[in-house]
Amino acid sequence: MRVGRRTATATSIALSFVAAGACASAPPAPSPPPAAASPAAGSAAGTSPLVDGAGAYFVFRVSALQDAVRAAPMALAPPSLQLRDMAGLDVVNADNAIILGYDPARSIILSWMIVDGTAMSRLLAAKDPPGRGTPHSVRCEIIVPVLDVARAEAALAQLRLPPDCRRNADGAIYVCASTGRAAVARAHASTREIRVVVAAGDGDLVATASAPLPRASALDARLRRRGFFLPRTHAMFTTPAGQARGLTATGLIKSLAGLAGVDAPSKPLMWQKSARELGAIQRLTDCPPQLFTDFLTIDDAVSWGLTSEGLALFQSLAQARDVPRSLKLAGTFADPMVLSDTIHQAGDGASILAALFLWPQVLTFTSAHPDVPLSFDMVFAAQDATISIDRDQGRLLLRRP
Repeated sequence: MRVGRRTATATSIALSFVAAGACASAPPAPSPPPAAASPAAGSAAGTSPLVDGAGAYFVFRVSALQDAVRAAPMALAPPSLQLRDMAGLDVVNADNAIILGYDPARSIILSWMIVDGTAMSRLLAAKDPPGRGTPHSVRCEIIVPVLDVARAEAALAQLRLPPDCRRNADGAIYVCASTGRAAVARAHASTREIRVVVAAGDGDLVATASAPLPRASALDARLRRRGFFLPRTHAMFTTPAGQARGLTATGLIKSLAGLAGVDAPSKPLMWQKSARELGAIQRLTDCPPQLFTDFLTIDDAVSWGLTSEGLALFQSLAQARDVPRSLKLAGTFADPMVLSDTIHQAGDGASILAALFLWPQVLTFTSAHPDVPLSFDMVFAAQDATISIDRDQGRLLLRRP
């Protein structure tokens, strides 16, 4: 199913993880097996490799790097290209993998769209736009496991970095800084890792990228039991709240950059308009019924955590395309005009939310209103897939016929 014409790179990231699992030739197991105990899942024992407050988490195995790129090329390539541009390190480049001496027994772990939601809410609630230099940022952290830290540091010394990067700065392997972004790369000998933190936004971004990051220990324990850190090729985990927070924060950065060229007398009004439009992401996320608690893919196994409403909806259905006969639209999706305006205001974020968490509403809306175009691009490749419920785990499982 395709809705609209507009495409988005970030949408492709989300969709390809769905498609990579749903279109795999071999059917996934009903639920991923528990991971074997491993000291290598990205960090030292007792310390989570996941950053609290991230919008999404990606894992991919170095030993299956090329298979991972082939299985989900749009999922891995855009983050890779963005990180290369922002941090000077292309993590899915096979030549770099060899040069740096990646550890084939461990996974690369990416915490994506790390946002301080409380600070962002304060900014959005302000009557006037934040002044130049007001701290606000979106961060990401990538953990690269290596066999030998000294070898990796020596290799990095030979790799070409952007001209705005300084080597051996402030105890880091390198620090990059330019308008609107900064990156700090550090070696961790005790865990044999190279960690790169990228910060985009405003304020002292080098300090932001250098600051300690809170760890998501509880989430780590949940995902570790499901084998998240040891996939054959790739894995992804995200939640509706995490996506809404991260997408709103990235939209905020773009909005403030646009306001920089607006005349001072017009800025407050333009800012208030922008803040209202940025709220569209949250309005879509909060639209009833809220069916999913999270999205998880591990290799070819794709599943969603179910709310009580989600369980009630899906327990009687056999295929994803059966959803429209059972789902009653409410909130934003109940009014075509309101939905169209909200999607327009949400921009690319609407496509991402639809692909990950709102596809039942989109399938139902397009069935009920076949002549109403929606101004975004959403490809749900698995609408003919078989769905089932793992009641023990409270999850909706997707299987390709």
